[in-house]
Amino acid sequence: MQRRDKKGRLLRIGEYQRSNGKYLYRYIENGKPKYAYSWTLVETDRTPPGKKTDKALRIKEAEIEQRLSRHLVPGSEKMTVEELLDAFIGYKSKALRPTSERNYRSEKNRIARTSIYKRPIQNITILQCKSWIFELADLGVSYDTVRKTHTLLRQAMDMAYENDWIVKNPCLFKLSSVLKKTESKIRYPLNDEWKKKYLDFIKESNEYSFYYDAIFILCNTGLRISELCGLTKKDIDFDRGFIDVTKQLLPAEKNGRYLQTTKTTNGVRKIPITDNVRRLLEKRIEGIRRRGHNPKVEGEKDFIFLSKSETLMDSRCWNKIFTRIYRLFIAEYPDYEKQDEYSKITPHVLRHTFCTDLVKAHVDEKTIISIVGHSSYVTTLKIYTHYDFAKISEDFLSKMNEG
Repeated sequence: MQRRDKKGRLLRIGEYQRSNGKYLYRYIENGKPKYAYSWTLVETDRTPPGKKTDKALRIKEAEIEQRLSRHLVPGSEKMTVEELLDAFIGYKSKALRPTSERNYRSEKNRIARTSIYKRPIQNITILQCKSWIFELADLGVSYDTVRKTHTLLRQAMDMAYENDWIVKNPCLFKLSSVLKKTESKIRYPLNDEWKKKYLDFIKESNEYSFYYDAIFILCNTGLRISELCGLTKKDIDFDRGFIDVTKQLLPAEKNGRYLQTTKTTNGVRKIPITDNVRRLLEKRIEGIRRRGHNPKVEGEKDFIFLSKSETLMDSRCWNKIFTRIYRLFIAEYPDYEKQDEYSKITPHVLRHTFCTDLVKAHVDEKTIISIVGHSSYVTTLKIYTHYDFAKISEDFLSKMNEG
């Protein structure tokens, strides 16, 4: 006679109902009997009052059968998200640039602040992953950063699936289906008036005038800060009048530095230099001969921009300097932050300013993408320029009405 539960429903092989109403499923794994329990048989059943809500028994059965059919690696049921991320980053690190590996570690540290970090990967559901997204948002993490963190966990879960550590990747959902995308913070360029005030302020500063040359060159070349840090004497061709950009100096662990090729293949480029930029570069290169110390990195020497104590500088150093200068600048010019459109002045804002200046000067598209190191003009217009539409309209109508 076939067994039935207290509601008269037929029970399948391996299913039982205890006298207290709880359901039991018995199965064999690795030659040993295992058990799954639930207070409900199917999804539509109601959990008895006072009992913990859980998956229905037959949902658990389906998951068990899927797991057994995939022959999940024994022991993988204990692997946590933390251990998975360590395994994934360790595997990927062999093909990653140091900066990319450091970014992965940063994303992992962000996940460590959430409840999912110590959970076994086989127990994580899609719903829990979506709840984890909200945890990140509640921590004040921006949409773009959440996207990067979600991508890391999804890729790690892909590796777990491919290695038979999990039955299903719970992160295979679009972030936009869970979290509303917020607009990225716009970096507004400096207009001509504020650019002059900013540069003059630095030039006249007793404490920060030492950095004027570098900051003026950033404003007038569009160099990334890591590219400026990596500039050496041999990168400047005064005869033909350009800077040869081929590398960048990047921060490493424990205050170390290392050299790497430019951010993208398009980053390798030649930047024409103006008379003022030439004059400042000549002055700096002339000063190399008078140095008491000439640091080297991977055989490269004669770095043009060093600290006051003649040590190498990277983005960490410059970010601190820019923050201090900005604090003093707005104390002197509080009206700067009263504008409708303004940004904290950083090396990247100066790059935006340079790109916008090129567009305003009507430099042709191919020349612009060649100078700034972009793959297309769309990138330049979409990300780096905020040229006033009224001005664009004025320029357009002026040209169309000529003659």
